[in-house]
Amino acid sequence: MSASWKDIGARIRLYRESASLTQEQVAAALQIPRSAVSLLESGKREVSALELLTLADLFGVSPVVLLTGEPAGHESANPLSSRVVRYRLAAEAARTGLEVERLSKTIERQIRLTEDILASGARFPTARLPRDYRLRFHDYSYVRQGEEAAEEERLRLKLGSGPIQDIRALFEEQGILFFIRIQSDEPAFDGLSMLDGRGRPWIFVIAPNKPEWLASFRWRFTAAHEYAHLLFDFEGNEVRPIIDRDPERLAGEPTEMRANSFASAFLAPREALEGHLERLGFKKGDDLPIEVLIYLHRLYGISYSSLVWRLYNIGWIREEARAKFHEVRPQVFARAMGLDPYGEPYLQDWMSREWVVPEELVVGCLQAIREGKMTLQRAARFLGIRLEQLSMMLKEADIPATLSKADLEADLRSLIDE
Repeated sequence: MSASWKDIGARIRLYRESASLTQEQVAAALQIPRSAVSLLESGKREVSALELLTLADLFGVSPVVLLTGEPAGHESANPLSSRVVRYRLAAEAARTGLEVERLSKTIERQIRLTEDILASGARFPTARLPRDYRLRFHDYSYVRQGEEAAEEERLRLKLGSGPIQDIRALFEEQGILFFIRIQSDEPAFDGLSMLDGRGRPWIFVIAPNKPEWLASFRWRFTAAHEYAHLLFDFEGNEVRPIIDRDPERLAGEPTEMRANSFASAFLAPREALEGHLERLGFKKGDDLPIEVLIYLHRLYGISYSSLVWRLYNIGWIREEARAKFHEVRPQVFARAMGLDPYGEPYLQDWMSREWVVPEELVVGCLQAIREGKMTLQRAARFLGIRLEQLSMMLKEADIPATLSKADLEADLRSLIDE
């Protein structure tokens, strides 16, 4: 099917808007002026072969789709490579494109391993997410939509107004396949949410292997942010991943504002924050001392910067104080207060793993090994640990398994191949 440049430009605009990217972001990826992107979309400028490939990679579609509007005929069944992937890379898009592709492939592999576990008979809760928040709150601003949904979710989940102690367990109870990836370098993006072809919700949080990052609770904010996407931004069982780069610093994009608003209100409800401050003897208009913010940051498990913005948005911090608080290094201050800034007991274990996987699927994985339905090597890959670590786990669980020299050599080869 042939097409005019006007038709191609219209498709470029369609997929750009579907991916929630601005003309400025696309221009940064193509390394051309924004005005040139406008000309492309209006059909007044031809697109080069290299630009076409870059756009297809950016939008997560085949170049054939942009040229003809028809599927390429060999789309992958994997949701990450077969549908539009939304991510915010701004001016870094061209530099990090390969990093996004590499990380996406790593996640694709983990999805396949997880599907193997589920196919072996492992049980996991059926998803129970409400799907009507966008319709119910459509008359509100995006920020208020997030706040209202957070309040509703806390009521639905019977959380009260106190801190959420174990957000991983909470999500798993809702049937969300929730993974945290720990990697040695700075990740290309921080979070991904999606529904697969069976309507199962997935959340991936990507973290650098740094104790200060994990101890800062940023991973919890990212997780709650992606949860908001699952509640608002998927219709039916569409397979359309949403990838976010550092959601705490995203601004201006309405759905991201809504997800940020939800995450802040979900982790730190207004009623609870105000109640704590009043019990400590403060009232609105008072100057809050830094140690109070450190206390609330650790109590509610919300990142320090998000807490500062939260208190500012609900009227407990003035503009000049907000700027001052953002200059504080919370972990340095916590240490000065005599607190252990990295005291969470799970951090050391997490930092030794490539993936932190759903706990119920760990049980299913061990059961699959016990029943001979999964090889030790695939189990170790799924759990994000070395074969020797898996062997020790099996020994403790009294599950018969023997590691051969060939197993260990295969494990080493897999690490080299990656």
